[in-house]
Amino acid sequence: YPAARGESSVWFVRQLFMDVVFPQAHLAGESRLHQLYRRRRMSIGTGLMVLTASLFSLGWYHYYQTNRDAGRQVLRSARQFIHARETVGQQAFGTALLPRLNLIREAALSYGDYRSKNLLFADMGLYQGGRIGPYVETSYLALLQQQFLPAVLAGLSQDLLQAPAASEEKMSVLRVMRMTEDASGRSIPLVEQYMAWRWQKAFPEQGQVQQQLMQHLDYALRHTDWHKARVQQDPDAIAAWKPFAQPVADAQQELSRLPLYQRVYQGLMVRATA
Repeated sequence: YPAARGESSVWFVRQLFMDVVFPQAHLAGESRLHQLYRRRRMSIGTGLMVLTASLFSLGWYHYYQTNRDAGRQVLRSARQFIHARETVGQQAFGTALLPRLNLIREAALSYGDYRSKNLLFADMGLYQGGRIGPYVETSYLALLQQQFLPAVLAGLSQDLLQAPAASEEKMSVLRVMRMTEDASGRSIPLVEQYMAWRWQKAFPEQGQVQQQLMQHLDYALRHTDWHKARVQQDPDAIAAWKPFAQPVADAQQELSRLPLYQRVYQGLMVRATA
């Protein structure tokens, strides 16, 4: 025998598969139940693919329209801003700037808060706020720092001059002025609460004006640092601060002559009130 002589052959196995196993594989054929099951799986798979593609297309179209409308809103607000004029009449605390401020704010926020967005995946990759938002916001922040905040401080400087010498009132006004222009020691809730009270006093029964002023002040407090800009030798920031440099210095010198315990007490009273 070949096996006894150390020889081997695969003839039997090869012929077994070719002559017996392979020809018998499909004799019975697929059952009707199996065919129905396979067709159902194919139908479900096809339906899911169509549904996914439809949802993707609808989402893409929705975000395309959203970004297109936001872009148009930016252009519309920018055109209106160019032709807008300051209001005549009320001038205190920046109210004359509200028409222009409202327009540029609307343009800056047309795409929402671009800082909180993932620019690669937001709106299915169609988000344009990362490109347009910073450009428009730069104009808004420049208007806030160069015109709105100086207008707010102009109103506060009048309060500073009229406040009794070495009083808690004068310290409160001075503290708010310094926090408004310097972000390093800024307490946004304290400034906003004081200005809400001051604007309510200046513009009674004008809730919309007060609300608009607060919106712009809040944005300025969160995104500007007037003092830092002056340290960096920004000529516009330096020029805008000049009218307030002497009144602030005089008030600081006056209050510095108070005993330390009195200054601490007045400071605690101011914060407790806020």
